[in-house]
Amino acid sequence: MSRAVVRWIQVTHVDAPGADLTSPLSAVLHRGKARVTLDLKTLEGKSTALELVKGADVVVSNFRPGVMERLGLGAKACQAVNPEVIYLTLPGYASTDKELANIKVGYDDVRRNARLKAPLPSSLPIHPTAPPPTRRPSRR
Repeated sequence: MSRAVVRWIQVTHVDAPGADLTSPLSAVLHRGKARVTLDLKTLEGKSTALELVKGADVVVSNFRPGVMERLGLGAKACQAVNPEVIYLTLPGYASTDKELANIKVGYDDVRRNARLKAPLPSSLPIHPTAPPPTRRPSRR
């Protein structure tokens, strides 16, 4: 009989100053996460973020391409303080996508429509990345 190894993780979400921390959507999206508010444009915010990176296994950013580098928190800066860190960026759309280049923030329509409980606009492309999960038959 094999044993499954369970490794608990702690996710820390960095919020911008003035972010709405009380909305139901925020509560759902960030449930179970530690949260910290940092102004990444300040020296203090940047140094606090780099302190978090020192103890991190993975850094995930969903800023537009180039923003983390301009803030001094790009892959090279993060790996300078933690060479083992995995750096992942999920900007919403590919930076080279000519069709969607005019959209400023990749997830804005999704967030806004989730808040309004409105259908997604037909102009928002949906690209599934994996087949839907299949249910395994129960072993009863």
